Amino acid sequence: MRDSAEKDHTEWEEKKAWAAEVSQPTDEIMRLRVGGEIIEASKRTLVAPTGTRLAEVFSGVHPLKVEKDGTIFVDDNSGMFKSVLTYIKQGEADIDFTTKQDRPKLIKELNFWGFNSDKHLA
Repeated sequence: MRDSAEKDHTEWEEKKAWAAEVSQPTDEIMRLRVGGEIIEASKRTLVAPTGTRLAEVFSGVHPLKVEKDGTIFVDDNSGMFKSVLTYIKQGEADIDFTTKQDRPKLIKELNFWGFNSDKHLA
């Protein structure tokens, strides 16, 4: 039983070390196919919001769907996804780059990607 627990612990530590290594923010450009549109973003931008689902997905914790042409498939609306990227880059809590009609949609999108409304949004 102890050997099994030690083996599990060793495997966990190896996975943790691998995830830490691959999740290091870089200026690597990621080509994403989102809603049929190609969007390019740096890995640094995608993993910047620590503690979010977005950062987890692009940090290497989960396997990504890489297409034959090297793009990464993201099953999402391209307009909303671009708004999330803009939000990350602006670093502002208020969402002044959308119309009042789009604000609830964007809040829903940010919540989907793991942004806490109370913490990240005004």
